[in-house]
Amino acid sequence: MSSGNDPVYLVVGGSGGIGSSVARQLRTTGARVVITGREAERLATIGAETGSETLQLEARDSAAVQQVLARHGRLDGVVNCAGSILLKPAHLITEAEFADTLALNLTTAFHVLRSSARALMRQPGGGSIVLCSSVAARRGLINHEAIAAAKAGVEGLALAAAATAVGFLSFLPTQYTGVAELGFVAGVGMIVAFLTAITLLPALLMLLRPRSENEEVGFAKLAAV
Repeated sequence: MSSGNDPVYLVVGGSGGIGSSVARQLRTTGARVVITGREAERLATIGAETGSETLQLEARDSAAVQQVLARHGRLDGVVNCAGSILLKPAHLITEAEFADTLALNLTTAFHVLRSSARALMRQPGGGSIVLCSSVAARRGLINHEAIAAAKAGVEGLALAAAATAVGFLSFLPTQYTGVAELGFVAGVGMIVAFLTAITLLPALLMLLRPRSENEEVGFAKLAAV
């Protein structure tokens, strides 16, 4: 049974396959879980099955973070599982379909990151933000042009956010005594973030790269050089 001291996690898009699995796994640890989704009936079913709280919201609505904080007074992590997939070659994709794919995958991830980061930075201990990508972002897969572009954007978003966090959080704790000090910290932090992004992060990615697939996925020759 969960208590007031248990961690609180928000799963955006928690009524889908991946989101509901994440919610189930988190609940086995005793954490309090809040899931969001657009379909009320499915959301209620997953909520009852996993013992999670539910919020019927559009994934791009930042109100979810504020509602979780209002209910529980804390937020230890956010997982963005919202998204869509469009399988069509580029010449058959309309501008509206491409814009919708970007909105449901990349724009949603941005809104989740922006609203969550603001909340987590204000609380002691911070927290975690998880964004979901796809193998399509790094491999040339047939008819995946739209989703590949969207998920590649998500990966770039995550890397940039990590670089920013490393740069600015390296100065904590700091006593701010005036506007001049804030400007100095921000300026030096940006320099550290930039240097980290072009040196340390690429090196870490090379060292800690995940194990490759047993077999090549898609067409390696079409991957970015």
